Amino acid sequence: KPLTNDDLEAKRSEARHSQMTIDTLRIVAERLQLDTSGSKTDLIERISTCCPKQRSQQEEGPALQNRTQMTKTEVRAKIEEEWTEEHFERSRDQHEYNLLRAIGRDLDISMNSASVEEAVSYIDAVKKKVKDQMILLKVAKKYRWDVAVELPQSTDEELTDYIEVIDRARQVAAGLLGNKNKSITINIELAKKWHTFISQRVTPFNSTANSKTIQNEYGTIRLDKKGTKYDVREWSNKMGRTWVYKTSNTYGSQSNFFETKNRPQKMAVNHRS
Repeated sequence: KPLTNDDLEAKRSEARHSQMTIDTLRIVAERLQLDTSGSKTDLIERISTCCPKQRSQQEEGPALQNRTQMTKTEVRAKIEEEWTEEHFERSRDQHEYNLLRAIGRDLDISMNSASVEEAVSYIDAVKKKVKDQMILLKVAKKYRWDVAVELPQSTDEELTDYIEVIDRARQVAAGLLGNKNKSITINIELAKKWHTFISQRVTPFNSTANSKTIQNEYGTIRLDKKGTKYDVREWSNKMGRTWVYKTSNTYGSQSNFFETKNRPQKMAVNHRS
């Protein structure tokens, strides 16, 4: 059965939580002859529901082909800029970031696909990549919030679960953007059968303390302060697994994840002051 434009809209609805900036989305909308006003959500909605057949009826032959190719080239160049290469010391960390980068690019490109088949192919490629994988999700990049989650292990879980993880992580990050208080409570809930709930309070150091230990029902977090660096040394959950996360609050510095035991099935969240 041939895929219809309704199928395309349904598939694109899974990819609407795009990593693209509003400026990039405006370029996409302009090339698709859509209204470029409004918020990022408005732009994503217009692009996601835009009908390729209706667009193609407005132009024919070489003009349509040239415009389509120019759109692809410009948008993919923007996407490449936003999903930058980063280098990590450990090969496993590098593999996980490369996987995230590939997934993000596929989701963003799918929103500007010229045909139903192309859009679906990118979405399907993402579904294959996220199966049984542990990846790093970077949320609210401007404010340098990092969230690590374990994706669903069941092969019958759909991409909508992955999107819900991203959505929830971003909701948390968005809620913290204007919060300049010195203590923040983070609550994130994962989706469906594999969900788990974590509440964690991270309090910045005072001027005299060199370290601080935070205890809650999920385990202990020990923080050390060295200059401008804050390191989360250890985070143990009830299952006895340990997650070590090293970061720096210096702008532009990279983040590394280190595995000391088994991969955790809970979520570790780090607040960069």
